[in-house]
Amino acid sequence: MFNSLKYFLELNLPMHPYSFQHIPKEDLSEDLLKIENEQLLKFCEKEKQKLNFLLNNVKEEDIILELKKYYILNEFVDLIPKIRLIALKTTNKPYNLKDLEELTVDKDGLVLFHDILEYNSENKYMLCLPISDGNSNYWLSKEIYKLKDENISFKIRLDPLAINPIDAVYKMTVFGEQLDWEKLSQIKDITQARFLENDTITELYWNKRENKLHFFCEELPKFEEIEYRGSRYFHAIYDITNQKIIHCDGSVKIYEELDFLNRNDIHLWDENSKNYGQYVKIFRADGEISTDNFTSLITSFFVRNNDISNYFKTLTKEN
Repeated sequence: MFNSLKYFLELNLPMHPYSFQHIPKEDLSEDLLKIENEQLLKFCEKEKQKLNFLLNNVKEEDIILELKKYYILNEFVDLIPKIRLIALKTTNKPYNLKDLEELTVDKDGLVLFHDILEYNSENKYMLCLPISDGNSNYWLSKEIYKLKDENISFKIRLDPLAINPIDAVYKMTVFGEQLDWEKLSQIKDITQARFLENDTITELYWNKRENKLHFFCEELPKFEEIEYRGSRYFHAIYDITNQKIIHCDGSVKIYEELDFLNRNDIHLWDENSKNYGQYVKIFRADGEISTDNFTSLITSFFVRNNDISNYFKTLTKEN
């Protein structure tokens, strides 16, 4: 095992060679010595085309060092997300740390967002990553922070691995089509949709119950990804009378192989779909949320899912 792994986990470092600047020299040196020439040669043969592009502007005297860094990164790409899913399934991390022993944690592993903002701890913590991408929580965190002074109870799941993550700033342009809430309110029973993009399935449906609309959405991972990526699952309740969202929550659903195959054989609106996979809540919000703010929350939770962006958004917006 490479010494660098713990730093990539705790600091939530991007999978890029510049991240090694945050690794103590002695640990990095030891890791580099662990890589045998035969291993490096096989790696170079397998990833020849990609490495030629990545190393195009690297000085000749630095090529071996950079190759070894890419070798280590390649080992981490699937390993770190696997470790995160295992921690979410089987432990209460990071709440087992002495640093967090006075923090109130509910039965779903969530803590009040205001408590985290005011909590006096030695370390920094972050919202749990919904998927394996290292910045997949960034836009959702921003949207929750924007609403911190509203009369909304926000609870979040702290990431089980990241301690004192490196601060970063990202930009993204989002496109989409406005959802017609008035038309949606007139449905009789259920309306549903299913999208397929790059072999990724996203399903959603609205279920009318008296004067409320219950919304459910799930983005399924590919079968070969389930060891390191859960599905992104979202639930919300829209009050037709007040024209407000009164509750929403986002979760990660972690699947074993058989559960995933069974879930993949049916649709989200099938009653049995909820029986497959283990739910781990990432955040929960209770209170009156405007449809505009809700749209920002859900599209941030499903960041990089173009189908959800197109379903909910109308304007080009840069966050």
